[in-house]
Amino acid sequence: MTNSTSNVIIGYQIPLLISLFDFSQDDVTSFGLWKHSRFRVCIRKSADQEKMKNNLNELNRGFFENYQLFFETTSFVEKLTMRQGDCIVRKENVKNFEGTLGGFVQEHNDSRKIYGLTCHHLFPDIESSAFADDPLQSEIGTCIFTTREKSSDFAAIKMHKIANCDLKFRDKDENQTIARVYNENIYDIGVVHKIGRITGSTTGSIVSAEYYNKLFDGNNRELLFLVGRSGEQAFSEQGDSGALVFAHPKDLEHSYVNVVGMVYGSYEKEDERLDDDENCCLGINVAPKKEEGNTPKGKTNVIYQREEESVDKTYVVQKRGEQPADPDHFSCCYRIHPALDLFQKAQNISVRFREDLSPSSSPSSSEDFS
Repeated sequence: MTNSTSNVIIGYQIPLLISLFDFSQDDVTSFGLWKHSRFRVCIRKSADQEKMKNNLNELNRGFFENYQLFFETTSFVEKLTMRQGDCIVRKENVKNFEGTLGGFVQEHNDSRKIYGLTCHHLFPDIESSAFADDPLQSEIGTCIFTTREKSSDFAAIKMHKIANCDLKFRDKDENQTIARVYNENIYDIGVVHKIGRITGSTTGSIVSAEYYNKLFDGNNRELLFLVGRSGEQAFSEQGDSGALVFAHPKDLEHSYVNVVGMVYGSYEKEDERLDDDENCCLGINVAPKKEEGNTPKGKTNVIYQREEESVDKTYVVQKRGEQPADPDHFSCCYRIHPALDLFQKAQNISVRFREDLSPSSSPSSSEDFS
């Protein structure tokens, strides 16, 4: 590389002056090397191709001896691709509330109408805008339904075209499969899976198929279930709220999964807790009361956590200078089918997960929900 400005390389082969010229032209929408033999320039219809060609050749004739100059009156438009397990964001003032886009359903009568599924505590108000976690913070949809009824923590986002949604449902190995809403009891389902934005694809086991949370809401939490960790990895972490929980049928010949619920929070149990003036409990939805004095050793505290602030916080109690205890971690989930029923009734629509595998692989027991 020499000191000549015209020979300075940008990227791999494009001289700096040519790049600066193209960037300065309002009629140029994009440009670059094409198949190792062309320099492709996408321009608007109003551009003066002949004048632009002469100007470029004068800047560096040697470059265009090796690369054929090619103009095209088209443009490339970047499109997002949103898929199961991606981050979804709600903005409020200067805060960002982030969670997981659990998956998509589409209307029976109009497959172009697509709805993303996530949590109510991330989108507590209808007409809230949803954004992607990309450099441009692109707006991808609008919340049209949100509810805490019937044990749910559910919100539906009407997706904009710009989101370019990948509607495929993916299993624990992130392979395309068919999703079936499971509305039967889950007592016989042991192992479950989810794909979240923080922990990705994880596996856990149902430790309580029927759990009641009197401290949080004694009247409206009859369809909760708890999922425990598998090995060293927790089933979910903060930021995974909205991830759909699914299970493979016991008959391994079936190429579908049963969607049983959605992750919305977590419990953490600590066997020892010390309180002093330097210790604190950080709450999100429920602020624990500060206890007077020290908690006796051996006392078990079950602490509830939700993700309703822009900065996720965990209930961790530790003495200054010490490492926190390794608590038991349970993911809080709720059954998804009552929430979907409420959504369809409120919107007067019928929706389904996309089923686009070959007919031979579609289970006979798979049903759309209505």
